[in-house]
Amino acid sequence: MAVRITRSITEPLREKLTFSQRWDQDDRGLITCWERGRVLATTHPELAQRAIEGDLVELPWKRGSWHYLAMWQGLRNTDLNVDTSAEILMSHSYIDSKGENKTIEIHFPESGTCPSHLKTLKAKNQDRRLYFDDI
Repeated sequence: MAVRITRSITEPLREKLTFSQRWDQDDRGLITCWERGRVLATTHPELAQRAIEGDLVELPWKRGSWHYLAMWQGLRNTDLNVDTSAEILMSHSYIDSKGENKTIEIHFPESGTCPSHLKTLKAKNQDRRLYFDDI
């Protein structure tokens, strides 16, 4: 079921929710992931800064999942805005450990192909050195 989940960054973090309240509601845990990203930003400000600069940082969720996108938005301290009916392409260019230019592309929802009409979010700091274990 495609839905749009939004929540303002000014909303307080929800507390004392049961597992079912966090994961089994209409948002399917997206608000929980976004809130966890907000908490992560306070405990790991360097990671948050990288995300704010456009880096597609490693998070507990698989890249290409809506949960990754929600947590990444929280880490960036932005409003939650996930539309599961949309197709999105996020890309980030970086220099690998050999000094070669590389690009990471994440398709939402994850699939083998990405149509040309997708929204594209370009990352900043293309000369930044990033290392990802799973690439």
